[in-house]
Amino acid sequence: MQYNPYPGIVLTPDSNGRCDIYGPAPVGHSTITATSVYPDQPVLWDGGNKTSNALAKTVNYASSKVLNCVAKSRNEAFCVETILDPQGNPVQGARVQFSAQAFQGSAPVIGSDAAKVPPYDTTTQTDWGTVTLDFVNVRTGVNGQAGIFVRSTTGSCIDVVSENVDTRNGGDGIFRSTDFNPTTGASCGGTTPPPPGAPGGTSTGTTGGTTAGGATAPVVTAAPVAVSTPVPTAKTAPTGAAKTMSLATARVVKVGTGRYLMVRVNGPAKSAKLKITLISKINGKVTSRVVTRFVATNHQVRVGNLKLAPSIRSVRVALA
Repeated sequence: MQYNPYPGIVLTPDSNGRCDIYGPAPVGHSTITATSVYPDQPVLWDGGNKTSNALAKTVNYASSKVLNCVAKSRNEAFCVETILDPQGNPVQGARVQFSAQAFQGSAPVIGSDAAKVPPYDTTTQTDWGTVTLDFVNVRTGVNGQAGIFVRSTTGSCIDVVSENVDTRNGGDGIFRSTDFNPTTGASCGGTTPPPPGAPGGTSTGTTGGTTAGGATAPVVTAAPVAVSTPVPTAKTAPTGAAKTMSLATARVVKVGTGRYLMVRVNGPAKSAKLKITLISKINGKVTSRVVTRFVATNHQVRVGNLKLAPSIRSVRVALA
């Protein structure tokens, strides 16, 4: 007798057509019984065929996609994504695209890193596609790990993002992000782990992160800050190259005690210029301030050098 749980599992994709499964968590339950059948003829004695007692079966996934960074040397981090299949086995050959952005200061230097820095070993990983200054493309090795080095001397936290390219379904693939400071060799408390283990879907609510001291730093959509995209007018409508770009998403997230702006801009250019209006209310008086920032495109990224003060009540984002 064999039991195959997969035909009875139905996954529900998110709005991007992705099913981000992360365990261990129950994804289904079955009640199993077995009936003995004589192969040649019906059983006429002892009450006929016998049926076993019911067996309750719970199916769990051990699948996992986790991105972590550790200190490698002074001003250098080793960032590794580890991918496991539903049985908990390493997934070899998965295509991962890495990118990184500094909270402030100059952009970090990143590159493929086939190295061994306990507890990680990426010596069997391979490169794929075109390597650029903005993105590094790596295939996982025999232990399901793919890694990059991140070098920065600014003393700033670096937001590292890994996207699983083969999970793209007309948009972004499943991704992970974590914040790390290569200068201090410590986590910044901004890790975005996989969603809770609900069967078939991505959680868009509260997630959590691990600080250098091991405590959990919640990463949640910040309220009551409102983020909006202004309606273009004849004076504010984008011109020239900006017409080919689009602002897909913009939201405020809370990392520990700080709040930051996360955006995604789609388009053919590698970077986009944003006009950000910060609206504050202090002592009952409403004021606004406009800043400009550049962000990488075609990925969800954190806007660098822009920590939102407690007085900011709403944010307006537009392409400049």
